[in-house]
Amino acid sequence: HTGGREQIEAEIGDMFFTIVNLCRHLKIDPETALQRGNMKFTARFGQIEKKAKEKKISLSDMENDEMERIWEAAKVAGL
Repeated sequence: HTGGREQIEAEIGDMFFTIVNLCRHLKIDPETALQRGNMKFTARFGQIEKKAKEKKISLSDMENDEMERIWEAAKVAGL
């Protein structure tokens, strides 16, 4: 249902705008914050991919609970 999707996209746009304004208020560069967040995501997701490869299974065959456990372990490890 397109109207619902467009409304959700508009709300998400408002959230982005609010986050950028919060960054500005805190004197944080929003682009740098986004890049750092992307790097953390990439590193953590890489751990999930690595474990799937070690087990010789596809990501779609990995249980969500296991993915979450690996993700949390990566966070604890500082990734």
